[in-house]
Amino acid sequence: MAARRSLPLLVALLFASASLSHTDAASLAEADVLLRFKRMITDPNGKLGNWVAGEKPCGDGKGKGKWDGVICSDGNLHGLQLENMGLSGMLNVSVGVLRELPDLRTLSFRDNQFSGPMPDVKNLAGLRSIYLSNNKLSGEIPEDAFQGMGSLKKVDLSHNDFSGPIPTSLARVLKLLQLRLDDNNFSGAIPDLRQKELQLLNVSHNELEGKIPDGLKNVKEAFFDGLISSLSLSLSKPCLL
Repeated sequence: MAARRSLPLLVALLFASASLSHTDAASLAEADVLLRFKRMITDPNGKLGNWVAGEKPCGDGKGKGKWDGVICSDGNLHGLQLENMGLSGMLNVSVGVLRELPDLRTLSFRDNQFSGPMPDVKNLAGLRSIYLSNNKLSGEIPEDAFQGMGSLKKVDLSHNDFSGPIPTSLARVLKLLQLRLDDNNFSGAIPDLRQKELQLLNVSHNELEGKIPDGLKNVKEAFFDGLISSLSLSLSKPCLL
């Protein structure tokens, strides 16, 4: 009888052990991805010094993240907040490895020295927020750069050196809440952004021209100052200049 009663306990322990092993394996896999990303960028000030092989980025799962700049919730890695760290390198080369983090929701590389073209983020389909402001990114952004990003809500590419047209795929990001493209060298027309929930749009200090689309008339905060004189400010309410 005692042997029979101990059998359910043994099974429960085996399941718990298997679950723990799976969790540990997932954490080490995340660590491997982040360490590969780290090797592809430059960290002259050692800000990512506690990114160490064999450690779990989210620690014991009770805190916000053991590794600097790693955002965790309930032990799951949800984002990278690597801001004002003096980091540099080519994001278009390094960001691709992050597609191996299926739960990634936020990327923030604000206030660093990253250069090169726009990284390919559309393969990070689960992203909700992308913050790349105040770097040295440049060149034209492909039309399909945001294609299929159904969860994306916030995009900040301000204070870089992007040029060419604003990618029209932004008009198909249905959940878009905030879009900042200010202080770049974008040219051409403003896409017809008709997202009903769009709350903030800033395209100031670019080389845009043409008519401001009617779809932007209900945006709570819309900034168009510093654009070339041929832009027609034909909205039903005053622009915030």
